[in-house]
Amino acid sequence: MDDDIDWQNMGGGMEGIEALEPSSDVASATHAVPEPAAEVSPVGPEGFAEPTPAESTTLDSIVPKMAPFRMIVTNLKFTLSEDDIKNFFEARAGKVVDIHCLINRETQTFRGVAFVGMADRASMFRGMVLDGVDLAGRELKIGVAEEREQKGRKDSKNQNRRSRVRDHESRGAAERAEPAKADLDDDWRRGAVAAAPVPKHLAGEGSGSSSG
Repeated sequence: MDDDIDWQNMGGGMEGIEALEPSSDVASATHAVPEPAAEVSPVGPEGFAEPTPAESTTLDSIVPKMAPFRMIVTNLKFTLSEDDIKNFFEARAGKVVDIHCLINRETQTFRGVAFVGMADRASMFRGMVLDGVDLAGRELKIGVAEEREQKGRKDSKNQNRRSRVRDHESRGAAERAEPAKADLDDDWRRGAVAAAPVPKHLAGEGSGSSSG
């Protein structure tokens, strides 16, 4: 039958067929070329994710060199408590030394904004890189909190600047309203300025002496 295969005429049977094994070159060529690894935040000695070198360079220019190391955190969910926020940052950045949540005076409810003070500069670095991280379904917005003293100095400078502008404008208006001395002299010479009226008793005395 045509279906019968004469293995002897094909080179000695199955022993003549060699199993094909992929060479090492072929095997290596089948693997996908790995993409360059993204810059991953290193893990510090306490287990926190540290900022990358690029992040550290940026943070070094904006984070205070001395305490207080305070951040302003916005877009927080209104149902969060101070303990919720504190535990979030202490688990990821370091020790929180103070926290203040802004409350609506009328409704006495959380406004979604908190000031978080960290124990040291390194902890604030780690806290700042949590910007954009999800907490309770919202992406956090984190920045450096401006101290009241600095804000007060800026407000004072702005107030002094506005005061100087007002004084300058007032002096300018007064100078524009007051006629110049040269203009008055010209008016006197032209007779444009009326002479002051002579008192009646003086006017009478003058007319009497002239009649006598």
